[in-house]
Amino acid sequence: GMVGDSKSGDPLPFANVFIDNSTLGVATETDGTFILENLPDRTFDLVTSYVGYSPRMIPIRLDSMDPDKPLKIEIKTDPKMLDRFTVKPPPTRREARRDRKLIKKFEEEFLGRSDNSKKCQIINPNVLAVELVDGTNVFKVTADEEVIIENRALGYRVTYQLDEFLFDNGAQTTTGTARFQELKPKSRKQNRLWEEARRKAYYGSLPHFLNSLIEDDIKAQGFQVNIVQYDSVTSEYQTIHIPPEVDDILKLEKGGNDDRYQMTASSDIEITYTKEGEDQDYIKQFRSRSKSGNYKYTDIKSRSRIEAGNKILQVIIDTDEILYQKSVILFRNRKPQIKFPGTFSNDEDVLYLGYWNWGGLSGKLPLFYKPRY
Repeated sequence: GMVGDSKSGDPLPFANVFIDNSTLGVATETDGTFILENLPDRTFDLVTSYVGYSPRMIPIRLDSMDPDKPLKIEIKTDPKMLDRFTVKPPPTRREARRDRKLIKKFEEEFLGRSDNSKKCQIINPNVLAVELVDGTNVFKVTADEEVIIENRALGYRVTYQLDEFLFDNGAQTTTGTARFQELKPKSRKQNRLWEEARRKAYYGSLPHFLNSLIEDDIKAQGFQVNIVQYDSVTSEYQTIHIPPEVDDILKLEKGGNDDRYQMTASSDIEITYTKEGEDQDYIKQFRSRSKSGNYKYTDIKSRSRIEAGNKILQVIIDTDEILYQKSVILFRNRKPQIKFPGTFSNDEDVLYLGYWNWGGLSGKLPLFYKPRY
């Protein structure tokens, strides 16, 4: 294909063209052309980015394209770039101190708080801009350039085009695109450690769960699904002791494309991964004991409140079970679309609590990753 300016049509050299959340991507030549090979035989999102231009995402399905007709991609200049040349008064010491704290909070939420996050670093934090929306519990972070993250835990360099990160009283929403590049291991031992870390990150993750759901292999893969109900008396979400069958909670139908599926959820759900327990750091930081001596599923330090419709709810789930990895999906849309392999088509359809929310970007893998064993 070829990448050019939407107004002049001039070719754009060295523009990035890649499949979102994957390791598949190239840069355009000096004449704006590119060749992207070894593409998956399914629908994917092709992203084009260039300094000073707004990124463009195009859904692609290879079997519907004319192989003899190159793809022409036109992108527009980014109006936000004008803000970089707007003279703004320097922040006061108090504002600068507050912004540093919020950026630190963003890094914790965005990268996560697991062991992987300790080996994950934002290389260029200077591109981040924070904006206070309503007190320090509601703020958003944007970036006027790509955010570069080096993940030494999993062996990836991630280039993230951050459109917006919104933190709202404990709930977070992130929109953007990501390009993964494998880091070069310094030794065979490091390569083996990365492979093992990637494998561990995949098992029990959201992609693993959704792929198991698509393949009708939930139980064998170690997942349990339960209904999460809101108790108006206690203002708490709680699970039920005898959950219905998975098919009665979640229904999945194939869409028009072979790799698109339509989910229908009867309620919000709790997912338990029974093949691995929660990390001790997670238990210490986010678990507390109820009066009966049982652990509560609280995440109360960082997510004491969560917005659901017009109500602000505290999330507390009592459990007598072993502390397996537990996560909660709150559905903003009860009929979200899933695309293979293992992702929701629209990230804003769902909200995550619990273990999946703890790992952050430091536990994320490229789109087409599959464990070798």
